[in-house]
Amino acid sequence: MKENLLALGIFIGIFLLVFSGLIIPITLLNDYLIYGCILIIGLAVSGFYIFYNKDKIIDVKEYIYIPVRCSLCLGPILVFSFLWLNFFWRDQHSTTIKIPVKSFFLYKERHGGKYSNKVTVKSAFVIDYFGQRKNIIWNSRLEDTLMTCVDSIEITKSKGYFGIDIIEDKNLIFKDFMQFKNK
Repeated sequence: MKENLLALGIFIGIFLLVFSGLIIPITLLNDYLIYGCILIIGLAVSGFYIFYNKDKIIDVKEYIYIPVRCSLCLGPILVFSFLWLNFFWRDQHSTTIKIPVKSFFLYKERHGGKYSNKVTVKSAFVIDYFGQRKNIIWNSRLEDTLMTCVDSIEITKSKGYFGIDIIEDKNLIFKDFMQFKNK
């Protein structure tokens, strides 16, 4: 019974980690911070569990399995709950800001099997949002020459429940072409 409950918790944790992949790109929070919180929560909970149950742990392998199980189970559940509550109970008033683009890159992903030629290309822009590096994914494919003309991104954001901003809309602002004609 205990093993089945633990397996169910790990399954739910991994499912919520994948599902939180839909909320992470629209949250103005560094992605590495979110994954670090998952790891820290898992290690902290496993440390408490090992400390209070050290007399019951017989096998040395359990000292490895317990942190992995907690990181896959409790970390994603708590972080997803935090992100979902921040998103669901966000403020309805939105503001628009203009943020300059630091760099850009094309993300190419191959789908299918060994002999498939289907490639999905997504454009992404890197911005500096109040000292945090954030990748803004643009869902439509942009050519390299067009991406170099992007000067900044106009973001319509709202304040989340826990104070973390949520992206509601984004627009690309291109460099002034008349400026290049006059030179």
